[in-house]
Amino acid sequence: MSLNKNGIQLLQSLDSIKLVSFNPKIQCKIENLGYHSIKQLEVLSKKRWEEYYKKGGRIYLQKYTTKLPFSKRVVFDKIALKYLKKGTPKPLKPKKVKRSYVKGSLGGKANGLNLYIQKNDKLTKKDRNKLLKLSEIYISNFNQNLPISQHYNYLDPSLSDIENLEIWNNFFQSVGYYFEDLRKRWEMLFLENNQKNQSILIDEDKPNFSNHLSKKTKYVDWGI
Repeated sequence: MSLNKNGIQLLQSLDSIKLVSFNPKIQCKIENLGYHSIKQLEVLSKKRWEEYYKKGGRIYLQKYTTKLPFSKRVVFDKIALKYLKKGTPKPLKPKKVKRSYVKGSLGGKANGLNLYIQKNDKLTKKDRNKLLKLSEIYISNFNQNLPISQHYNYLDPSLSDIENLEIWNNFFQSVGYYFEDLRKRWEMLFLENNQKNQSILIDEDKPNFSNHLSKKTKYVDWGI
């Protein structure tokens, strides 16, 4: 078994390498890649080997037909000419797609609380603590007059900030109107272009629960 300096396996054990009859239409050899020895292949970059294997490339041994040196018997899929051939450009690293906030989307902002996910897909420590604290208060207030089977899920500190924002935003979208200090933001998001939703605001449909926060915990921030 032979490994290059990056720990990428070049050759598997001889028992597991498939023996093939060389077919120049679909395969190539070391000399076709511009090299003369196994050692030259071993020091190729990790990225080249990763791309070769990722695209389905494999390594084979040519069946004995003549007394060829071992290096002459090593066979590659022809895609090796694109990724392993001497002088070809190294594969480019994929560009990281930056996630941007889309107004009104789940996962970008804690709706009603004006808390935003940062570029690292996390809330600031202060905003995370605020979200966990306030969400527990709101959800507890709403759940206390409902059967257990109808309770909304609480946020979980063990989950990622994005996962917790989704739980909160689903709760806010469903029942945010019933909290006086969240109602204005709820209306701006969900009633601006859909007046048909007004039907869910009929008084007789409102749950009978206290929706006021104490002065110490009440949160009012109507930033958009």
